[in-house]
Amino acid sequence: MTMRKDITGIITWLAGAIIATLVILFPSAYFFLSYQYMAGSLEAESEINGQMISKIISDNPEMWQYEQTRLKEYLSRRPRKGYGETRRVLNAGNALIA
Repeated sequence: MTMRKDITGIITWLAGAIIATLVILFPSAYFFLSYQYMAGSLEAESEINGQMISKIISDNPEMWQYEQTRLKEYLSRRPRKGYGETRRVLNAGNALIA
C-alpha cells in the first residue's frame, strides 16, 4: 500500500512539473520571439530613416539644419501599421532641428 502511495505522489509531482514547465515555456518562447521581431523591425526602420537623413546632411553639410521642411517630410513617413511614435533630429549641440 505504501508503494502505491509513493508512485501516486511521484506521478502527481511529475505531472505538476511538466504542466508548470509548459505553462512557463510556451508564453516565454512566444514573448522572446515577438520581442526579437519587434526589435528587428525597429532597428531596420531606424537604419533606413538614418540613411535618408544622413544623405540630406552630407549633401549640404553647412546648411542642413535649415532644411526643416525636407527633414519633417522624411520623419513623417510611417510604416505600414502606423503606431504612434516620436521621431526627431538633433544637431551636435543637442538642439532640436526637426
